[in-house]
Amino acid sequence: KHGSTAAAWRMAMDPKFTGSVSFGNFLLVLEDCAFQGNVKALWKMLSGDRTTITFQDLDAGAQKLLDAFRASLLQNFGSVTEAWAKGLNEIGRGKVDKKDFLDACEKHALGSNPEKVFKALLARPGQRSLCKEDLRALLIGIPPEQIQNVWDGASSAQGVDPLSPRDSAKVRIDEDKSKDRIVSSVDGFKKMLIVKYGSLFSAWRNSLDTDHNGIMAQADFANACRDMGIKNITSLWGQLDPMKLGHVTLKDFDNDSNSAITEFTALLLAQAPTTKEAWTQFFMDPKKALGTDLKKFTVGCQEIGFGCMPPEKAFKLFRPEAGRHHLDYHDLFKNFDRNQNFPGKEPGQPWSKDQATTTN
Repeated sequence: KHGSTAAAWRMAMDPKFTGSVSFGNFLLVLEDCAFQGNVKALWKMLSGDRTTITFQDLDAGAQKLLDAFRASLLQNFGSVTEAWAKGLNEIGRGKVDKKDFLDACEKHALGSNPEKVFKALLARPGQRSLCKEDLRALLIGIPPEQIQNVWDGASSAQGVDPLSPRDSAKVRIDEDKSKDRIVSSVDGFKKMLIVKYGSLFSAWRNSLDTDHNGIMAQADFANACRDMGIKNITSLWGQLDPMKLGHVTLKDFDNDSNSAITEFTALLLAQAPTTKEAWTQFFMDPKKALGTDLKKFTVGCQEIGFGCMPPEKAFKLFRPEAGRHHLDYHDLFKNFDRNQNFPGKEPGQPWSKDQATTTN
């Protein structure tokens, strides 16, 4: 139900971080999980003669894991909040996926088993990324009077409840403001796009040029910035469009992406009347409709003579989100003729020999 003992403890058994759970609360949680075993015998095994249990009693291995990682964070950054801001979430997006988490742990030498830590910090089954609030799992096992100091370095005598809705809202607001300050340059903006979309090409297709007309107008850019909580829109646009043309092309925005898609398109059109026919011939996996995995994509690139960049790099560039293991035709091109009603000529299709245009 909860995905891990740490999540069950934090979210259901001891959400207020008192440090212990009574039999009554323990019973309610197990009933909610549809536990069919002998609850009393289990309680006796965990508690002995005590009236409460701690997370150490429930899962000593997980407690040791969290203790070690927390100690590593505090040694390097002084508090969990500082560790999040300066170590785990340096880019400032607000969420960290597994790969970014492992990379950050390696970079800052945090803990000895970061993969297990990542799983322990997840608050629910199916969750794929961490936010700052998920790090509250690291407060498990800490005496209540020390929680505030470990969390943000503040003295508990200040009387701030680290779990109160008001404090949580303030933290989120402060993080948003901090993000606005961080994204003051085009490079910073591009880094955020790569974190969110996996590549600048994917960001271009899915956020900056959603109508696929080959240009990004200022309104398109503003909408993308608002979607990511960026408010420094005018200044960033001025850096992107210094000539005040009112629009930016993919070539202006990211020449590598433009070169890759331009060459890839030309090579496909050299093989068939439309990009879709060529894609079907060289990249289509019958088991995945119009999809292709990295192995088949690599072979297809070699067959059509794509040499702008290594196929592995192009695969990562073209996929719509980081971590996806296949590419679809519509990840690269707009699929005007989904039902194959016009073979050899797709109505309105810009990627055909008689209507071919480039994104620059």
